[in-house]
This record gives sequence, C-alpha cells and structure tokens, in this order.
Amino acid sequence: MRYIVYLAVCVGCFFVGLHWKRQKVPIGDGDVKVLMVRDTVRLYSQVPVYIKVKEHVEQALPLAGTETDTAVVVVPMEQAVYESEDYRAYVSGYRPNLDSLVLKRPVAVVSIGGGNGGQRRFSIGIQAGVGITPAGFQPYLGVGLSYRIL
Repeated sequence: MRYIVYLAVCVGCFFVGLHWKRQKVPIGDGDVKVLMVRDTVRLYSQVPVYIKVKEHVEQALPLAGTETDTAVVVVPMEQAVYESEDYRAYVSGYRPNLDSLVLKRPVAVVSIGGGNGGQRRFSIGIQAGVGITPAGFQPYLGVGLSYRIL
C-alpha cells in the first residue's frame, strides 16, 4: 500500500514540475535569465551540391496544337541536394530547383547576474549606522533613501 502512495506522490510531483515555469533562478548575487528568441535564416537562389537521377518516368503529354493527340515521353526524375552548415534540403522532381528556404531556429540567450540587471539605483529601506546629532555621533536606526553606486 505504501508503494502506491510513493508512486502517487512521484507522479504528482512530476506533473507539478511539468507545469511549473520559472523565470529566474537565483545563483549567488544575481539571477539567471533565459530569453528564447528565433534566429531566422533566409536563403535565396542556392546552388545544389549535387544532382542525381533517381528514376525515369514515362508520361503521356499532349502535343502542341492538338487536344486529343499525346506522345509518351521519358522524363528523368532528379533529386537535388542543397546544403550549408545550417541546413540540408532535398528537392525531387523534373529539373528541381530550390526557390527559397526560411529556417526559424529557437536560440536561448542566457544572462547570468552581474550588471544592473534592471534593478533600481534609488531605494527606500531600513537603515542602521552612525548619525551626527547635536550630542555628537550616536547610533542611528531608521527609514532612509539610498542610492546604489555599483
């Protein structure tokens, strides 16, 4: 019976973790921020790396100037391969040509702490220290305005 309870707790934790979305993970002084962006690569009029004939297909095509006469023509079906470091594209057919290719790759931009990080320079908070009074230097505890230099 207790194994069923352990299994139910594990499955419950899995589904809670599956739907839990964290934006910031505290590490030391700063936060880790992950921003997902799409890196778009547009390519036009590429030259194929190689072209090979896959098969020959017999196709009945109409003759010019007639509606009823046809001629059987052997058409070579080719496969062209376009390739670079970002992609590999296979195009097949009669005289295949790649007109354009648009790739949208997800890229994670990670920034780790440091810098201003969107924090404000001015803040209001509780302060403690030594203050100058008419009686001389005395301990001070109160609310004050502070400015962050670094």
